[in-house]
Amino acid sequence: MDTENSPTVNFGCPAHHAPKAQDPYAFYHEWTDAPPISRLAGGRWLVTQHADVLHLLNHPACQRWGVDDTSIGRCLAALAPHTSLHERLLSQFSMRALSNHTAAMEQYATSLLTSLDHRHPIDLMRDYAHPFTFTAICRVLGVPIKDIAELCHMAQDLPYLQALVAPAPYPQRVEAFLDYWRTLMAAPPIESVLMELGTLYPDTDAEFKVQLGLLLLYAGHVNMMNFIGLALLALAHHSEKIEMITDELILSLLRFDSPVQYIPIIASDEIDVHGTSIAAGEEILLAIGSAHRDTKYYQDPHTLNLNDNNNILSFGAGPYRCLGARLAQLQGRIALQQFIAHFPDYRILENDIVWRTVPMIQRGMTTMPAELTG
Repeated sequence: MDTENSPTVNFGCPAHHAPKAQDPYAFYHEWTDAPPISRLAGGRWLVTQHADVLHLLNHPACQRWGVDDTSIGRCLAALAPHTSLHERLLSQFSMRALSNHTAAMEQYATSLLTSLDHRHPIDLMRDYAHPFTFTAICRVLGVPIKDIAELCHMAQDLPYLQALVAPAPYPQRVEAFLDYWRTLMAAPPIESVLMELGTLYPDTDAEFKVQLGLLLLYAGHVNMMNFIGLALLALAHHSEKIEMITDELILSLLRFDSPVQYIPIIASDEIDVHGTSIAAGEEILLAIGSAHRDTKYYQDPHTLNLNDNNNILSFGAGPYRCLGARLAQLQGRIALQQFIAHFPDYRILENDIVWRTVPMIQRGMTTMPAELTG
């Protein structure tokens, strides 16, 4: 097994540069003829092909998220497969549990859409994707309904993930948001997801429980907000008029343009990939966006094929399967179905889209203006 002669490449991560954030897939195309595994200049391993990514997600020596010892690393460790929290949350995010929230999500989506003024361009992210996803995940987590509207306003364009990836002090707006969560987690609502955190970690420092709650909030809010924007952009280009949003269509949209572009993992033991040895403790960057455009796996990966939804990696796989995958599909289905029912002939003003450039593992927009008809 060869590590000394493995190619070292200087691929920058696409999300760090605006043109590549707008179209990372052109950048990934450069990897087509590159080795299936390469060492990045910073020392990580990069794996780009679908079969290899799927294999590593299911590999017994890949059971740890590739994040450093920050707050987010501790939170992800607590949510890892086979932990008590993981098992408890699986039941909280089951379809049976989520069915209690379906009608409220549909009603709120309708309320948002009927309030939009279709005579003027709107910002789909600010006016629809953000409030819908934020409200949906807050309801599922158990945030008091009376508080959600104000919190949603506070969270608009708020980098609250700073509390998990950077040391204090934080900007004043972030601190105000954190103060609310500290108060909430000190006495979480009965029979809520947030109460599970307090029950399972009664002796853990209070700030850690706040951070766990924020990570769950972020996953259900920002990831899904990004997906709704990407999906509406993709559907706007699609030649066929879509009338029904199904779970299969959600998967096809995720395959075509995923809000999760990379999954970082760490090898717990030596792994061989195409004759290259990855040592225990080394970090591997699994390129989800690249794997979804792998011509060896998908027949026409650069086209949105509504039936091309085999082994979609956006939710991870195996032990890394996303806890909130069912919730994500439910949010996506309701948000898109309601939107195209209200505004079937919407038009995205693509020249005015503002793309996110951080964090690098995600893809999405901060602003996406659109013209509506209704």
